[in-house]
Amino acid sequence: MTDSIQLAPPNSLFFLSDIEDDGTGPEFVPDRLILSTPSCISIGCLAFVDGKTTLTLAPSTELDLKLPPAFTGFLKTPNRGVRISTVEHPSLLRLTTGTVSSKSESGSIGPSSRTALSSGSERPPESPSPA
Repeated sequence: MTDSIQLAPPNSLFFLSDIEDDGTGPEFVPDRLILSTPSCISIGCLAFVDGKTTLTLAPSTELDLKLPPAFTGFLKTPNRGVRISTVEHPSLLRLTTGTVSSKSESGSIGPSSRTALSSGSERPPESPSPA
């Protein structure tokens, strides 16, 4: 199911994390709009004084990003879902994923008014076993 919302967060930042757990947010890195840890992805958006950003959350099979993703990575989702939040709003959009690790892609990131997020149920590549 695809879901969208428009907002202008005062700090021009939103987060993608497990549906029930905020996770550990990434440390700030200057000049980087998208930062991640295994449990949280932070995404900078259009400056709030410049207008609203449209956020769309959908399964990867339902969302056409139209441009190559600005970020592709895996997010731990032990409660089998993801949510979009801001510092002020703990849950703006939610999506059930059905797996404990979700592939996440973010597109149209930057000085624009649209941000699209997709979440699939692919599993991350297996880590090599220690020798």
